[in-house]
Amino acid sequence: MLKLQNISVATGDKTITADISLHVKPGEIHLLLGKNGSGKSSLCMGIAGNPNYTITNGDMFIQGKKATNLTPEQKAIEGLFLSFQNPPEIEGLTVVQLVKTATNILLKKRGEKELSAPEFFQKLQELQSEIGIEQSLLTRSLNKDFSGGEKKKIEMLQMKFFNPTIAILDEPDSGVDVNTKRIISKTIQDMREKEKTAFLVVTHTFDFAKTLNPDIVHVIQDGKLIATGDKTLLNRIEKTGF
Repeated sequence: MLKLQNISVATGDKTITADISLHVKPGEIHLLLGKNGSGKSSLCMGIAGNPNYTITNGDMFIQGKKATNLTPEQKAIEGLFLSFQNPPEIEGLTVVQLVKTATNILLKKRGEKELSAPEFFQKLQELQSEIGIEQSLLTRSLNKDFSGGEKKKIEMLQMKFFNPTIAILDEPDSGVDVNTKRIISKTIQDMREKEKTAFLVVTHTFDFAKTLNPDIVHVIQDGKLIATGDKTLLNRIEKTGF
């Protein structure tokens, strides 16, 4: 679903990550671990197409299609989703407006049938209950005065509606309580099993990481991938550190 070949990412004149290669296949969960400032979030931003982060070397592929120079919108159409570490607030744009509009744009661009109003609101009601989102949040400005947990639940709602083939989640467990961590983990596992969604997850929390039952663990240090292994690597890092 997502393949990186010797990817280097820079912001301005500064290279943040260098020669990163990995391959996340359908239904796999890959963890990206490392100390603060090691380049994890910068890599995610570069992959997603944030204009402040430039891919200066290498290539990336989404579903086998070269996507290195695609715009963020084009990458989303191809199936890429990014969950922000700190989701932005957008005054005047409600959660319902964002999710409904973005969902139907993606469906149309992918050549699929758009959701009618009844279909959308039925699905919204089902997912709202499943994720545990308060009704009042849906008609408020996106993330405006939301708690950390509320913001991350809204990210999960978007992910479920957009149905990506590859989801990059940048610290989805940061700033949330134990119950919300369980909801996020369950959402990831459900999409992995039912939709064969591929995941690249950045986290610093070992208990959360273990609930994901990852297939592959990557360690990044000083912008370079220094180790890759199965989940036993996660246990070793927890005991001995980076």
